[in-house]
Amino acid sequence: MAYDVTLKTKTIGGELNIFDSEHIRWIRGAVTLDHTKVNADANGKKVLKLGEFLGKITATGKYAPTKHTTLAVAALSTDTVLKVNDASRFQAGDAIDVAGTAATIAAGGINTGVTPHEITLTAQIGAAKNVGDAVKATDGSGNFDLMLGETVDLAVGDGTFADAVATAFDEARVINARLPRQATDAAKAQLTGIKFV
Repeated sequence: MAYDVTLKTKTIGGELNIFDSEHIRWIRGAVTLDHTKVNADANGKKVLKLGEFLGKITATGKYAPTKHTTLAVAALSTDTVLKVNDASRFQAGDAIDVAGTAATIAAGGINTGVTPHEITLTAQIGAAKNVGDAVKATDGSGNFDLMLGETVDLAVGDGTFADAVATAFDEARVINARLPRQATDAAKAQLTGIKFV
């Protein structure tokens, strides 16, 4: 007897199911997403997809897409441009930590049109850094705190954007291949209630 072990897809409510089990611990009362911390896509939309990693902004208690990546290329102490694996969630003006060294992203300092992505700083990094060193926002959004439980469009209909309340979870089994971005070692270490399969 032959078995078909290929991955099947199933949509629920128009969205691809990311869950591998029925056990999910939802955050009571939902979370507030900070629209100012979300980058617009190529069409000018600010949409966060089901399964997006979220970090809690310390100053406001709101949530934003987790701004955490690693260096793709080693950096010299005199470098002002970092080559990273994923700069898509970062923004100009973000205060960041590069493996223990504080820095700030310059205006126009995000380039996702090249591989690896580039982050331009307002000044030299000041210390040599190695491939794989963590680069993360220091406002709290550099952490992996929760995962988004639904796709959210932050548009309000008149071409502007606003904060939104959304469902989120901190315990579940999720299918890594179906997430908007794959779970890194840092995500797996911080999201202890999430099992990635």
